[in-house]
Amino acid sequence: MNSNTKYNQNNGIRRKIACFAVIATGLILISICTPPAFSRHSGEVVGSLEEPLYAFSGATIEDRRDSRTEPTSLGAASADAARITSGADFAIINGGDFYSNLPSGSLTFDVVRGVFAENRGLAVAKVTPKQLAAIIEAGVGHIIINPDESIKRHDAHGAFPQVSGFTFIYDASAGPGARLVSITADNGKELNQHDDMAEYSLCATDYMLSGGFDMPTIPHTELGISLADSLAEYISSGIEVSYRHAAERITAIGSRDSRPLTALPRGLVLLVSVGLIAIILSGGGKIRKYGLSRKPGER
Repeated sequence: MNSNTKYNQNNGIRRKIACFAVIATGLILISICTPPAFSRHSGEVVGSLEEPLYAFSGATIEDRRDSRTEPTSLGAASADAARITSGADFAIINGGDFYSNLPSGSLTFDVVRGVFAENRGLAVAKVTPKQLAAIIEAGVGHIIINPDESIKRHDAHGAFPQVSGFTFIYDASAGPGARLVSITADNGKELNQHDDMAEYSLCATDYMLSGGFDMPTIPHTELGISLADSLAEYISSGIEVSYRHAAERITAIGSRDSRPLTALPRGLVLLVSVGLIAIILSGGGKIRKYGLSRKPGER
C-alpha cells in the first residue's frame, strides 16, 4: 500500500468521524432547544381527584349540558392546566375537544387521555385584545337560540371556548359577530376589544390556532405537549381550587337560560308561589291581631 492510498483511507475515516460529530452535536442542540414533553405510560397513575369534573351532564337531550354550549368544570380545569403548564396569560380549550367526564378517585393517564376526543397538541400565540375578542366571537357565534329562547344544545358546534385567565359576557340573542359584551382579566382589568397594540400570550390547541372549529388563524409556536399531558401534569401537581363555580367564568345574557327564575323547575316555581300566597293570606290575621285593621266605618 503506497502512501497516497493510506492517506486517502485516513482522510476518509476523518471525514466520517467529523460527519458523526456534526450529527451528534445537532441532536444534542435539538434536545436542548425543544420544549420538554411529558412522557407518561397509559397505565401510570398520575394523581387523584376528590370530586369528578364534568364536560357533560343531563339524563336527556333536553336537559343536556355540555362544554360545547356553556362553561363546565372539566373545561375550566383543562384550560387552567394549559395556561399553567405553558406559562401563558390566557388559555382557551374548545368545547368540541371533550369526549367524556373525568371521574373522582385515583386516575391513570389513559383515563385522563380518554376525556378528550383527540389528544391535540398545545401551542402558544401572541394576541392583542382585538384578536382575543375575534376568537371569542367566533367561539360563541355558533350558539343557536330555540323558539322558546333557550340555547340549543343538541348537535352543538365544537367552537365554544372554555377559558382560563379571564372571564367574558356575551349576548346570545345578538347576531353572530356582535355577541361579545366584555372581557375581564383575572386581575380585574377589563380589556378594550378594539385594542390592537397590547399583547398577551394565549395557550390553545395547535388545531384551533390553525383555524380549526372555524376559528381565526393565529401565528403560533407548538409546545410539544398535548391536552392530556397538561391535564395529567396539573392533576399530578395537586389541584387546589374548586371547580364548583366554573360557570361564573362565562355569562350568557339574552336567553331563557340566563334568567334564574325561568331556569328553575316549574314544580319548584309553583311551590314557591303557593308558599308566598299562603304567607300573605296568613299575614292578614296578624294585622288584625295588632289592631292595624280598619275600624268599622273607616275609609
